[in-house]
Amino acid sequence: MQINSRPMFLFFLLLALLTFLIGFRFGRQVEKMDKTYIPRPTINILPTNTPIPTESPLQFVNYQNKVCGFSFVYPKASAEDKMSSESSKLTSSDGSIFYECSKTAVFNKKDALSELDVSEKINVNNQKINLYQKDKQTKMFVILNPQINRTIFFEVSVNLTDLIFKTLDFL
Repeated sequence: MQINSRPMFLFFLLLALLTFLIGFRFGRQVEKMDKTYIPRPTINILPTNTPIPTESPLQFVNYQNKVCGFSFVYPKASAEDKMSSESSKLTSSDGSIFYECSKTAVFNKKDALSELDVSEKINVNNQKINLYQKDKQTKMFVILNPQINRTIFFEVSVNLTDLIFKTLDFL
């Protein structure tokens, strides 16, 4: 009995052709997926500048004048220019604070303030205070120390005004 090799040859040829077509279709699907693939974006980390330490924090100290009978907090870097026991000026890069509690000087200052318009009315230590704007950087006010019945005139830089109002205390 003789085996005919033609059908076997045809079978393997068709099998090879089928394998080729299946591989070709699979390759097209892979190519299609490759074209639609979007890679994840890469994050480029840029080098930053080395942080520079900040200046030392602003420090505050308590200031007292026993003759006028008050105390408040002011920047530690301030230099005091003491004019008398009743007046002084504290000056720093942040601003200045001037006070006067001599009766005649305060009377003259109050007289001069009466010619100016009141820029603001505020409450400090349960007292209604008229605040006067001397210029863009300076505010002035007069306050009474009720414990010793002494009037005190203040001329304060705008950036230090809130500090004075919040920390002003009578001895």
